[in-house]
Amino acid sequence: MFEGLKNTLVYRSKDERDWNKARELLDHDKVLYRAWKSEEPPAGGCGSKIDVRSLASVKIPRTIFSIEVRNNQAKAARETLSGKVLPPRSYGAGI
Repeated sequence: MFEGLKNTLVYRSKDERDWNKARELLDHDKVLYRAWKSEEPPAGGCGSKIDVRSLASVKIPRTIFSIEVRNNQAKAARETLSGKVLPPRSYGAGI
């Protein structure tokens, strides 16, 4: 009865330009999606309020850009994105 109402993660990367390109490709092929960006949390433990990446001399990207689609559109979304954007990367969750 509720087949296809759950979502599948089809894209996750730290590259914002590539994320925007993936969204444009899905829009062009009329695939419905939900896109969001979130910040990667620092590692836990003692002193976890201090993010060591803030102390580095070079800027380390923390934002993760993700796209998920309904289960019944996952195959179409993967075909749309295949070879046109960066390959899926797993940052904290498998794809």
